[in-house]
Amino acid sequence: MLVFTANVPTNAICDPGGSSWFFAVSAASGGAILKKAGATETYESGWFLDHTLGSRPVIVQTSTGKRALVRMSDKGVENPLIPETQPATPSAVPWRKIYWRDLL
Repeated sequence: MLVFTANVPTNAICDPGGSSWFFAVSAASGGAILKKAGATETYESGWFLDHTLGSRPVIVQTSTGKRALVRMSDKGVENPLIPETQPATPSAVPWRKIYWRDLL
């Protein structure tokens, strides 16, 4: 799973504000992640955080599951729940090296 924040600046001149979104997507496909709530299954990938700018997510394990701590520009903290997924087996991961070069 890949988690990240995206900031959308305002279109007002000299306004340092904006809004933030939190995303959790499948690292294998880049698609949305299946979220189950009882008998309901939905695919979700992005959640609105706030009308302030957010920093990078820091993942923490709590008693209620994994959460991402995101520091906001108004000095607040958002903590969206990260959907749980099944770990992939090493043979099921479709990644491979496509280019390699020594760095001097």
